[in-house]
Amino acid sequence: MFSFVIADLKKKILFIANDRFGVKPLYYYLKDSILLLASELKQFICYDLNLTINDEVVRCFLDTKYVDYSEETFYKEIMRFPKSHFCIIPFTEMPVLHFERYYSIKTVSVHENNIIEQFHNLLTDAVKLRLRSDVPVGFASSGGLDSSSILYIAHSLLKRNGLENNVQTFSAIFPGMNGDESEFIRLVERDLAVRSNYVNPLALFSMDDFERHIYHQDMPVTSTSYYAEWCVARKVNQQGVKVLLIGQGGDELLAGYHHHFYRYCRQLILKGQVSAYISQVKQYTSLKDIAASDVHRKVLNEVKIATKFKLRLASIEKGLHEKWNKINTLSEVLKTDLTETMLPSYLRSDDRDAMAFGLETRHPFLDYRLADFCFSLPDTYKIREGWQKWLLRQIDTGMPDA
Repeated sequence: MFSFVIADLKKKILFIANDRFGVKPLYYYLKDSILLLASELKQFICYDLNLTINDEVVRCFLDTKYVDYSEETFYKEIMRFPKSHFCIIPFTEMPVLHFERYYSIKTVSVHENNIIEQFHNLLTDAVKLRLRSDVPVGFASSGGLDSSSILYIAHSLLKRNGLENNVQTFSAIFPGMNGDESEFIRLVERDLAVRSNYVNPLALFSMDDFERHIYHQDMPVTSTSYYAEWCVARKVNQQGVKVLLIGQGGDELLAGYHHHFYRYCRQLILKGQVSAYISQVKQYTSLKDIAASDVHRKVLNEVKIATKFKLRLASIEKGLHEKWNKINTLSEVLKTDLTETMLPSYLRSDDRDAMAFGLETRHPFLDYRLADFCFSLPDTYKIREGWQKWLLRQIDTGMPDA
């Protein structure tokens, strides 16, 4: 991930670029002959720019919690530099930005007879590349499939060079609370004999600390998990670790969220594949230990929910409404979650929390080769037999069955 702003004094040009998925933030202000660039919105406040609130963006944020679906920000005069783009600006009195896209998710050739092996090799190489560092590297461990897969692959790679004893993991835990994953985190800890570090955000919470977190976020937070990230990042810094590998992106590539399953089932119904739909729901409810009637209701209501959501958008911004109204397939939902809605929100929060403590986060699942590969696969490699992220569950990382 990167944001580059390079002044070439010999060629008299300014080169600006942002990484493929917009992991690193970059904003700009351009008016008359003034061009300002910064990594945080608050940095623009130092100047007397007469900024005005962008009401449409604010309304959409309050309605949907999303703000990264376009290059607009809460201020009309400040824009986000588009991900996957670069621009070259000659040194002139009147700077003009012409953005050029250098990356889009593309379809690549896959070999049907060894898709699992191809995926495993790509993920392993993505982890290997992100282990390169001249400072200590740690691993976020939530007890979930994504972070655990990265940890097991990294542990195997480090073991080849006798470095497995240097592995440190960092986790947020919530003892006694529903959804606490301590049991699974400790299962991994025992299996790999790694050095684990835990933080309990509820025990650490104070209004002063939360206000510091909000200050670095630059905008209202939409999830309590962001404060948990803040606490983890501080712990990582206290342990002297400067690079952290995390599992963000796995859900968006491989259909890990509940609404992905419901959209996939809706797709089966619309295609007339009723028996396949019934089979998926039967297996899904068995795995999740929930009533089939609840799933049927959510799947069949998905059309109503989507319509209600789109009608709310219609009153906000016509172009956005028209764009999201065309989203029908699972692949389209995943791509939107990856590039416009869910993941950009997580990445923005993660970067703000990490950089507040001088920490670099790396995301193996956001390797562009892996993204291209996953979006070239049929949906059945993402959801099968009631399992979400089916493909990731098939690779042999050495992880025990939970």
